Formats: sequence, structure tokens, C-alpha cells
Amino acid sequence: MSRVHLLISRLAFAVILLLVAAVPLVFCHAFDNAFRETKFITIWTLSAVLGLAFAASGTLRLPKMVLLALGIHAALMTQSLIGAVHPGRGLSYLMEQLSMLVLLPAGASFVSSPRRRGLLLATLLLAADAVLLIGVAQLEGRDPVGTGLVSGLPVSTLGFKNLAAQVYLLAGVLAASQLILTPRSYWPAAFLATTFFLMLLGVWLMRSRSAFLGLVVGLATVVIVARWRRGRASTMRRLLMPTATGLVIAGAVTLVSVRAQEGPRSFARPPPWQTVEATATLNTRLIRWHNSLRMVLDHPVRGVGLGNFRVHYPRYGVDDPEQTGSRNVHEAHNEFLQVLAETGAVGLAGFLALLIVVARALHGAALRAETEPEQRDLSLSCLGMLAGILTQTVFSFALRNPTPPVWLWTCCGAALSAPAVSRMTRLRSGVRLVACVLLAALFAAYASVSAKASQMTAAGAAALGQGRLEDARALFERASLHPNADRALLNLCYVEGRLGRRAAAVSACRRALARQPNNHIIHDQLARQLQSAGLYQEALFHYERALTTDPELTRARIERDKLLKLLSK
Repeated sequence: MSRVHLLISRLAFAVILLLVAAVPLVFCHAFDNAFRETKFITIWTLSAVLGLAFAASGTLRLPKMVLLALGIHAALMTQSLIGAVHPGRGLSYLMEQLSMLVLLPAGASFVSSPRRRGLLLATLLLAADAVLLIGVAQLEGRDPVGTGLVSGLPVSTLGFKNLAAQVYLLAGVLAASQLILTPRSYWPAAFLATTFFLMLLGVWLMRSRSAFLGLVVGLATVVIVARWRRGRASTMRRLLMPTATGLVIAGAVTLVSVRAQEGPRSFARPPPWQTVEATATLNTRLIRWHNSLRMVLDHPVRGVGLGNFRVHYPRYGVDDPEQTGSRNVHEAHNEFLQVLAETGAVGLAGFLALLIVVARALHGAALRAETEPEQRDLSLSCLGMLAGILTQTVFSFALRNPTPPVWLWTCCGAALSAPAVSRMTRLRSGVRLVACVLLAALFAAYASVSAKASQMTAAGAAALGQGRLEDARALFERASLHPNADRALLNLCYVEGRLGRRAAAVSACRRALARQPNNHIIHDQLARQLQSAGLYQEALFHYERALTTDPELTRARIERDKLLKLLSK
């Protein structure tokens, strides 16, 4: 391999790792889902460019069955976009589902570096990712770990706790499996043990029972498969396996039975040991699964279309306590049921085939005697990560979050990649260091801008809640100058309307609409302002656009009917 190709491969790999570590910062404006589809497209487009760089470097060597399963899955998922009610949302889901098309090959770059060092680097970045999830949420004025420093819910930077718990799950399995499988010197072993303990603590703090179950299943998978080759196990491995198992059991006992002191009043969710809350959550899941199955029975073969679950669910979710007139349920809270409902039996078959092929390939690589030891260990770690995250997806939607698929498929690609034909020369450490520092500075700059806009938007919302409309307007106006200004613009539109400045309100709504043309909330807000300004014909148009995207907007339907009667006179 030429020096230029090797340089491209290493730089692209550095960008991938930094991109993954920076994902929570890129998505730090948690509840700003209006612009979420565009951000997803940006992330995966950048990943696709990096994937081409890997292709140029010649490091893309995956098993043929995995490539075939990827192609079939991509084709089945793409056809599910036909007839999507919300093309932008459907496209973002498609990008999430097909993330492995880029990330599996991207992981092949592990073969061009010492695997043991690569494993430690992956664990380090995963741990940093988990810490960033907490830190950014604290900056935004929310409190995911219950420190009491700020008020808020135990959520991650995307507005729900599942993302953080899933990152903790993957990092915990990766760290513990490395600790179990490979004897290491004192400092690497101490780092891995500390990472595993912190990830276990993170799952506990997120109050995620499904993530803890996934962590247990993932580690159990690693231990069971490792026992098949126990004849080669060292004394350290025999000691570390029961130690890790004991830590998991101790965590389970703590999670279920220990009654700690009451947390801060800002916690909206009770601790998981309160059986009433746990039962209520499970009952809601059972109701949603039953309603989703009814949807599947009505659309068994091709499903309702990728991204269309939220559009069809109101017909079936009358008894769902979270389905209201102003808020539609978006997820089935079961990854397999979600894929079945949106893509039908055909799409689910392709999805399961891909998972089975990848799992069998990882299992074979973990047991194959001729495979180099570091690759066997990485394959077994990835098999445990896959088992854990799929267990968690029975109760949640891990593969529809931005971060977990990036880590999972990148590591799986590294495990499945064929060894390089010839030994690659190493790049000088100075080049790698400079590239990483520059890219880290770039992501840090973007993150600081995003966090600043998010803070100003949160401060404006607080001022609005206190009735200080002028202060709120000034804060929203300043926040609207930043890249992630969608939520600020929507709030600015509302405040300008409250102040009676109809022209300014309409202008703010139009600016928001230019960023997200298909957003029903913006269309609804703009229609209200136009109606108040007496522009009935244009208001009617935007009410129609809002109802086309979300037919369950009750107030928009009522106002539209009023305008139709008024204009027909």
C-alpha cells in the first residue's frame, strides 16, 4: 500500500473516531427535533465520504456473506421509503438503519494499527462519549445523574435517557470483555476496570432496567463463548471472569433491592426500585406492543412505510396513555416490532438476516484458531456488544439513536475485516497527533457554538415562563443567529406574537420554515400568526400543510375549518 493511501486511511479513521466522540456535542440541543433529520443526513454524508477514503486505501475487506446481507437489507429498507408521509423523517430513519453500510467497512482501519492499542483507544473514546453525555446535559440546564446542581429530567442530550444508557452498555461490555479475555499490565487493566465500574454506575444513574439487562446478557455471552476455549485460559482470566460476574451480580442487587435516600426534587421519574412506576412503564410497553401488532396485521407484507409509524399509530393507540391529541407516539419501543410495522415481514426478514450473518461471522472469528489473538478477542467483545444492544432493543430503540450504531458497527467491522496482505508501515506519530488535535479543535469549536445557542434558548424559555417577554425576545433573537437556531426561531415567533408584533412573528416563522420546510409545528405556528394578521388565504395554506404532515393536530384542524367557512361566505 502506498504511503498516500495509508495517510488517507489513518486520517479518515481519526476523523471517524473524533466524529463519534463528538456526536453528543453535535446533538447537544436536545429537544430541537425539528432540524434533526438534516443533522442525521449531515452526519451520515460525512461518514460516506470517509468510507470512500477507506475504499481508496484498500482496507475494505469484509466477508462476502456480510456484504451480500448488507446489500439486501439496504434494498429492502430503501423500498420502504416509497409513499412516506414525511420523507425527511423517513430518510433519517433510513440513514440510521443503513449506518452499517459505512461503519462496518470503516472499522476495517483497525487492521492497520496494533489491535491491542486500538481496543484501548476505542474504550477510551467510548468512555469519553459517555462523560460528554452527562457534561453537555449539565450545561444545558438538565440533570441526568441527579446531582441536584440543576433541575431537569434524567435524560441524555437527545432528550431521552436511552441514548446515554446504551452508550454505557456498549462501553461496559467492551471494557469488561477486554479485562476478561486479555491479560494486561497494571495500568491498562486498572483503566478497563474503572471504565467498567463507571459504565455500570452510569446505567444505574440512568434508571434503565433494559440497558442493565443488556449489559448482563452481553457479558454472559462473552463468558459463555470464552469458556469454549478455556483450555487456553490463563490463571488471570480464571480470576477475572468470576470477578466481573460478581460485579454484575452486585450491581443487580444494588439496582433492585437497595433503598437509597430520596434524590433531588427535580427528578421527574421515580427510582427504578419503586415497583408502581416500573409496573406502569411495563404496562405502557405492553399496550404499545399490542397496538403495534394490530398495525402489523393491517399491513403485514410491506408495512406502513419507513418513518410512518407516528402517522398511523393514532388509529391504534387510543388506549395508550402517552398518545394525546397534541403528541403522537413515534416508536414501538421494540426495534424488531418497529421494523416489522414500518417495513413489513419482508423488511424484518432482511434485518434479521443481516444480524444473524454478522453474529455468525463474529462467533466464527472468535473461535477460529488461525485468527490472530487480538482479532479473536475483538470479535468476541463485539459479539457481546451485539447481544447486549439487541437485548436492550426489545424494550427500546437503540439502533435508531445516533451514537450506539456508530460504535457497534464500527467495532464489528474491525473484528470482521480480513488481515492486511502485507505489513503496513506506521505513520509518524507527529502527523497523527497534529491531525487529531486540529480535528478535535474543530469539533470543540462547533460544540461550543451549539452549546451557547442552547443555553440562550433555555434562558429565553425561563424568561418566557416568568412573563419577561422582552428579555425572552432578546435571548431568542441572539440565539437565532447561531447554526442550531430552529427552536429559538420557533419561540421567537411565539413571543413576537404575544407582544403584538405580527410582522416580526411572521418573519421569524418564515426563517424557521426555510430551515425545515416540512415541519408541521412551524407551519401551524405560522398559520396562527397569519390568521391573527388577517391573511386568511395564506394561513389556510399553512394549516393544510401542517395537517398533511400530522393529521392529528386537533387545533389546526379546528382553525382550518373555521377559515374554510369564513372564506366560503
